[in-house]
Amino acid sequence: MASFGLAAQGPTTTFAHRWALFVLFGAASALVVAPATAAAMASVAPTQAGMASGAVNAARQVGSVLGSSLLGTLLTTTMLADLPDRLAAHQVGEPTRSAVRTAVAAGATGDQPLPDPVRSAIAEAMTSGVQAGLRVNGIVFLVTAVLALALIRNRPHQP
Repeated sequence: MASFGLAAQGPTTTFAHRWALFVLFGAASALVVAPATAAAMASVAPTQAGMASGAVNAARQVGSVLGSSLLGTLLTTTMLADLPDRLAAHQVGEPTRSAVRTAVAAGATGDQPLPDPVRSAIAEAMTSGVQAGLRVNGIVFLVTAVLALALIRNRPHQP
C-alpha cells in the first residue's frame, strides 16, 4: 500500500507528507524479508539448510538487480515519452523542446539554470516515471502477497 500511496504524490509534495509512507514501506520490507528467509529455512531438512540459505540469498540478489533495472528502465522510458507533452503544456517553444528532449535523453546537464517552465515540465515528466514504477512495484507486491497466502503452507518436518 505504501507504493500506491507514494505513486499518488506529486513533484511538489513535501517530505512532511511523504515520511509516513517511507516508514510504512520500510516496516513492510522488514516484516517480509526475515519471515521469508525463515520460511525457506523451515521448509527444508536441516541437512539442506545451507543450500536453502544460498538459494534465498541468490534469489534476493538477482531480484534486487533485475527489479532495479526494470523499474529504472520503466522510469526512463515513461519520463521520455511524457516529456514532450509536458513541455508543450508549459508553452516551451519547439527549438527549446527538441534541445531539452535531446539533453534529457542523453543525460546531459548544462552549466546554466533552466527556465521555470522547462524545470517544471522535467519535474512532472520525472514524477510520471517514478509513479509508473511505484504502481508496478505495488502490483508486484500485491500479486506476490496473494500468491504467498494462497500457496505457501507450513510443512512440519518428520524426525
